[in-house]
Amino acid sequence: MAAIQSFRRLAYFSTVRNVGRLICCVRDGYRSYTAAMAARLNL
Repeated sequence: MAAIQSFRRLAYFSTVRNVGRLICCVRDGYRSYTAAMAARLNL
C-alpha cells in the first residue's frame, strides 16, 4: 500500500514538473512570437 502511495506521489510530482516545463516553453514561444510580430510591424 505504501509503495502505491509513494509511486502516486512520484507520478504527481513528475507531472507537475512537466507542466511547469510546458508553461515555460509556451511562455518563451509567446515572447518570441510577440517579438517577431513587433519587428514585423516596425518594418
